[in-house]
Amino acid sequence: MPADFGRRFEELLKQAEVVETSKRTARTEYGVGTYIESTALLNWQVKVRHLLIAVSGADSQHFKLFVKAEEPSMYTTDYDLFQRMHAVFLAAKEDYEGGYLHSIRDLIQAAVFDSELEQAEELHAAG
Repeated sequence: MPADFGRRFEELLKQAEVVETSKRTARTEYGVGTYIESTALLNWQVKVRHLLIAVSGADSQHFKLFVKAEEPSMYTTDYDLFQRMHAVFLAAKEDYEGGYLHSIRDLIQAAVFDSELEQAEELHAAG
């Protein structure tokens, strides 16, 4: 059964909206910040990582920037991280929907497969 990446992007977009609804303001020893449900964030995060690798590969800019967006820095909250990861996710979704995530390697493989298939058909027809 082929993967339906477009549907998966939509599912994860809806899940991101649910994660967003868990947003709350809290005071910590470092001050007041905005936080979200960390287990819901982790759940979404793992699924997005998997999708990005499946769609564009671990060497893609989308995946690399998503991983970079996960890295906390001084005074960042999990909500700050979510906002950065969500921005990368939305960019990947837009590029996927626009057909811009095909790598040169994928295009060459498709062309080679197509020419090999044509060659096999010709050889078969010629006996």
